Amino acid sequence: MSYEYDSKINRELAKTALEIYTKTHSPEPQAQLNESTENLNEEILTNHINGLLLEYVADVVVLAEQELNTELNEEQIEIFAQYIIENIDGLGEEGRMRMISELAQTYGG
Repeated sequence: MSYEYDSKINRELAKTALEIYTKTHSPEPQAQLNESTENLNEEILTNHINGLLLEYVADVVVLAEQELNTELNEEQIEIFAQYIIENIDGLGEEGRMRMISELAQTYGG
């Protein structure tokens, strides 16, 4: 009888130990995984959008240099690029979305 009693205690201790282990070593809950995935997807999307904008601005600068028949210096390029980005920001949310979509079609292949 004594052996059975010890067996019950051991099982209870094992259950408790397993619960503690599971709580501290369990994989991330699904909500946290989804949030991490969303953040990663958002970061990837932001990087792609920034890449598209950078490529567009670079093309516009090159075209402007060709039109002006001169080479812009670094400060002029920075001012011109800022001007372009401000105009894109001024389009509003729908306009920016349309612009990014067009850029994706043009530069995204």
